Amino acid sequence: MSDSQRRRPPDYSSRKVQVRLFVLVSMFMLVLLAMEKVRDPRMWSWLWQNEPWAQVPHEKSDDRPDPLSALTQPTVDTQLPLQPHQGATSPDEITTARDPLAVPEEGAPEQRVDDDLWARLLQSLDQPQQYLLDRVLYLHRHAKSLTDADRSGWPAVAQQLAERAGSYFTGAQRATEHSTLGEQQQTAWLALLQERRKQWDEVTLPTLQALGDASVSEEQRQRLESIQGSLDRLAFANIRDNSVHLPIEARAWFRHFEQLRDMPPEQLTPEATERVGFLQLFRQPEVYRGKLVTIHGVVERAYRLKAPANAFDIDGYSILWLRPTGGPSSPVVIYALNLPPGFPEVVDRDQPGQSAAHTKLVEEIDVTGYYFKNWAYLSEGGINTAPLMLANVPRWTPAAAPVSKAPLHPLELTAWIASMGVLALLLATLAYYSSNRKSRELREQRAPENLGQWELLTPAERLRRMSEAETEETE
Repeated sequence: MSDSQRRRPPDYSSRKVQVRLFVLVSMFMLVLLAMEKVRDPRMWSWLWQNEPWAQVPHEKSDDRPDPLSALTQPTVDTQLPLQPHQGATSPDEITTARDPLAVPEEGAPEQRVDDDLWARLLQSLDQPQQYLLDRVLYLHRHAKSLTDADRSGWPAVAQQLAERAGSYFTGAQRATEHSTLGEQQQTAWLALLQERRKQWDEVTLPTLQALGDASVSEEQRQRLESIQGSLDRLAFANIRDNSVHLPIEARAWFRHFEQLRDMPPEQLTPEATERVGFLQLFRQPEVYRGKLVTIHGVVERAYRLKAPANAFDIDGYSILWLRPTGGPSSPVVIYALNLPPGFPEVVDRDQPGQSAAHTKLVEEIDVTGYYFKNWAYLSEGGINTAPLMLANVPRWTPAAAPVSKAPLHPLELTAWIASMGVLALLLATLAYYSSNRKSRELREQRAPENLGQWELLTPAERLRRMSEAETEETE
């Protein structure tokens, strides 16, 4: 192909070519800017804001806090048709009203008798006496001394327990003798009641009376552990799903926190427990109640609350509303004794004017703790339920520095356009000088070296000379 048939490069010194190049570069920069904006999900929120799955229930408060972020996972119906228990006046309050105790039906006969006995004993104590019972047992477990007030009040509680236990065994023996049980079963139960009464008189009651002293024997220590075991089983058997905090759950509530606080850290890790999701806890509460499990998610709101007066030295906890990994859009509520070092500070609702405040967060955590129950809370749509977990200190993964996705200010947009214009001008200038340099080098390479020795003839002159040459040959 000859040089004349080759397509000549654009003349970048031409104003027309420069304008075209400027427009192309500007369009390219605008496309990059548009790509950056359309990747922000909030730009398209108007598409689904009226969809049912995007209507996420959230805790009701005076200032109407924003709901947890909606997810695209299928939702689970967490609404309750009935009103919560009347014993609490707010979702976070543990009240002091009295309810009858349920007794576990499983366990060996000896354990069932002990549990039934302690259910009756607890019902015979008023609230201050129950508090003192829990307090004295707690101080003994942690080798702490009783205060003078506790020591002076304890004999009256021990005496109340002794009298009620005597009435219990007398009534249980009479009921068994007049029951419809077979003769063999009746004999076995009467023997068991006699054996448990003997143990109460010879071991349990002296142990309780000795709690006001400095020390107890090994046999008495083991008996105290058995007593606490009965109290724990009664407490955990009286946890009620789909309800707010109930007074009957207070002992189980604070005992869980005591156990979490005293547990070795290596037992409170995701590696040492079962990982669960929202649906496992929500749909199988009886399976996971009182078990250590781990759940992963993002905390989107949090606040701090002071704990009600209790016998277990629990001062307060942070409430974390967790968006669980994998959905659905409903939250998991975490009560944690402490927050990890460096975790963002959260608002204290016990401060004046902060009773309905919360801190908005986007923090990724692993929570290892006890699943407690499906907790009922108020939302704009009615009463909803959420899995409730108790934890010591969550494991926190600090989030990377967030990238601002706010809409561009007019001045920022102007700066963007001006920057693109300057960039396009620089690119056009570089292309112009680069093209001129290449064209000059190409002309120098193609220029004939002996141009002065060549004889340049016009077509007419060449034809004239050809005619003269033919005439000379003819002659």
